[in-house]
Amino acid sequence: MKITISTHNISAANRHIQALGRLFGKDVPNPYEVYDILRRAEKEANRKACDYCNGKLSGASFDKWEEKFLARLQKKLAVEKMPNGFFVNSDPRGYSLKMREDSFPKGDLWTDFGGYGILAPDFS
Repeated sequence: MKITISTHNISAANRHIQALGRLFGKDVPNPYEVYDILRRAEKEANRKACDYCNGKLSGASFDKWEEKFLARLQKKLAVEKMPNGFFVNSDPRGYSLKMREDSFPKGDLWTDFGGYGILAPDFS
């Protein structure tokens, strides 16, 4: 796994990635691997959100994709279920994998302007 980070973001990235380890449970051996999995999933989810927004996918098709996507993501992360507060944002203008407000400790995860936690931000 290769993560390219500018110098001023190193501590924030490390704090965020360690928080992912806590968020996904004590059994996560390598939170950097969790970040890598989530980063790849973020890209896929954002592509599908763009397709949905541009009318290439119907609401039913997006919901069906999301159900399969979550099952695959849980399997890759080796978790029984996603953390409470997790959701896939269907608005392609921002990040797609998010946590609802008040479902994670403040200051641990990067947040958007709405206060939602961003699971796989681009640290570059």
